[in-house]
Parts: sequence; C-alpha cells; structure tokens
Amino acid sequence: MPPSCEAAAEANRALLRCLAHPDPEAQLAAVLSQRLKASVRLLGSEGKVRHEASTAETADLGDQLKSELFEQAASGANNQQFAMHRSDSQVDLAFPIRATLASSGRAPLLGVLCIGFARTPLGL
Repeated sequence: MPPSCEAAAEANRALLRCLAHPDPEAQLAAVLSQRLKASVRLLGSEGKVRHEASTAETADLGDQLKSELFEQAASGANNQQFAMHRSDSQVDLAFPIRATLASSGRAPLLGVLCIGFARTPLGL
C-alpha cells in the first residue's frame, strides 16, 4: 500500500476509534485538532460550544464572529456547504452537521463543526 493510502487508512481508523470512546464528541474534537493542527469547536444546534480542542496558535474569534459563522453554516444560504472567515493570520471554517435528509424537506441541524487554522490551509 502506498504511504498516502496508509496515512489515509490510519486517519480513518483514528476517527472510527472516536466512536468507541466514552465521550465520542470530545474525542473527535481532540483527534481532529491534533491531525489538522487547528482549533476545533463542536457547537450544538443552538450555537453553544459542546466541545473544544486546540493544538494551534489561533486567535479567539470573539462572540460576534462565532455567532456569524454559526448562522452562515446553519442557514446554508446559496447552497453553501460551509462558512468561511479569513484574516491575515487565520482561516476559520464552519460546517453544518445535519441529520439524514427527511422526505419532507431540509434535514434538521444537529450542530456545527468549526475549525480554525493559524494560517491558510492549502487550496483556500
């Protein structure tokens, strides 16, 4: 198996191990933070922080910007799959987490996963 496939397989195993952990959400935030070298926040459906982990030197977003990112990600305006905020030294992404799509329309929001990078990740 090529090294890139081995790394991807190990990353997948690390994420699957989160499911067996006594606190899977906290473990997921910790694993993502470690692997991405980023700050990770898991927000509930009301926008309150459920779990946080950070291995990066990232600046605090402030309550107003956190709220704006949450609202943008939760609304899915213009069919966006995520919300993003960029500054000179930081990039923050927010991804909505939704239940399986209901037959009656839009799936309910379960929460938002926010990831903050101290510098621009590749491709952004």
